[in-house]
Amino acid sequence: MTYADHDILPLSAEWDGASWKAMLSPILSRRLQIAAVFSLLILPATLQAQQRPGGSMGAMRTNPVARLLEQRDSLTLSEDQVEGLETIRARLDEQNEPLLAQLPDGPPSGGDRRAAMQQIRPVIEELMTNNRAAIDEAMALLTEDQQGQAREMLPRPRRPGGPGGAPGGRRPPQ
Repeated sequence: MTYADHDILPLSAEWDGASWKAMLSPILSRRLQIAAVFSLLILPATLQAQQRPGGSMGAMRTNPVARLLEQRDSLTLSEDQVEGLETIRARLDEQNEPLLAQLPDGPPSGGDRRAAMQQIRPVIEELMTNNRAAIDEAMALLTEDQQGQAREMLPRPRRPGGPGGAPGGRRPPQ
């Protein structure tokens, strides 16, 4: 049997490019559908990872007091507490804005990463100091129960040697 006699792959003169396209169209269409579904499943996770402000420095760019205000209902904040937290949030934004402008949009690429991190370390330390002071001030406005809830809502500070921290950190005293 030759290919010309075979039912599946006829090679007669009547098979032109359009005929091949017609035969392959359902197959390609199905593959495109599968690829589209796969892309739609993967896309949200990819976008979420990319939309985190500042990449690895996202926590630095997020105002912790704003996070508390976003949760005002679950914290059952009074009007006075909301007003006080709004004042603290605005002051922290004002303090941190020029510092955040000095940070790169993402992790340093190429070159000497250590040198790049050394260069921005003072900025990061000042941001952390500002954030800690604002959190302390905000916590003073909350009741004990609200403080417990707020601690759960706020990101935990990273420590050297821990997840996301610098290698070689010291162990806490026991």
